[in-house]
This record gives sequence, C-alpha cells and structure tokens, in this order.
Amino acid sequence: MMAQAFKDTGDKQKLWDGHKAIREKEAFIVQQLCNLGALPLRGFHVGLFPLKLARASAAPARAAAFLSS
Repeated sequence: MMAQAFKDTGDKQKLWDGHKAIREKEAFIVQQLCNLGALPLRGFHVGLFPLKLARASAAPARAAAFLSS
C-alpha cells in the first residue's frame, strides 16, 4: 500500500510511515520473516535477537519461535 501511494502521488512523505510512528512511542519493526505458515495459530512465543551494530539505527536479527508443549 505504501509503495502504491508513493507511485500514485510521488510524495516521499508516504514512505516508511511505520518508521515515523515509532518516534512517539518506542517499538520494534519486524519485517521479512519467513516460514510463518509452519507455526501453529497460537501457543508460541517469539524471541528476537538483533545484532549490535555500531552507529546504526537498525540491524538484522535472528528470530526464533518457542512452541508450548
């Protein structure tokens, strides 16, 4: 939707609205996860383990699902 809004208007303010939203309240942005279809609909927790990169505002992370028994 974001890309289409930018394509339609050429307005760069349409880009990365989620990143701008976390200026007011700190949060994580998690994107480009794969194999989510292998998880059950409920009964699991997710852990995110980001790499610490000097002078960076973002980093890749290892995501792990912990299944309840």
